[in-house]
Amino acid sequence: MPTPTDPEVPPGVVLLEAAHELLTAETLLSNRVRARLGLRAADYQALQLIAAAEQSDIPARAKDVSTALGVTAAAATIVADRLVQKDLIVRAQDPDDRRNRTLTLTDTARAALRDAFGSFPDEVQDRLNRVPDSEIAAIRALASDVREILDRTAR
Repeated sequence: MPTPTDPEVPPGVVLLEAAHELLTAETLLSNRVRARLGLRAADYQALQLIAAAEQSDIPARAKDVSTALGVTAAAATIVADRLVQKDLIVRAQDPDDRRNRTLTLTDTARAALRDAFGSFPDEVQDRLNRVPDSEIAAIRALASDVREILDRTAR
């Protein structure tokens, strides 16, 4: 991979290659975890969303899965059904809105995710925690700008 000091390679190319390297690593990890858990891609994405919501103490609902996956409410329900059948999530009535159901991980799912990821999240989090605030702000701004451009031009 070219270095940022290579005068013949534009900095944007170096940044895109670095982003691609991170994306590839995340994809490979996700594929290994998905295979280990016996999940389809959409099911694994939904499980990740539900786990992240739980980590943030935010209830996850089928409509959140629908939005995150870009699928219909019916498709999100089918994904949730498969996760319930595998004893990875449970549905419960939303205490704030009786028309909705919340989706939460089961102990089986928590144990499976812990086992599948091992110490990975802690090691990555430790490394990320060493990134200076100024660099985090620059990365966030860049990611936001690129996403906005892609959203605007990908229509």
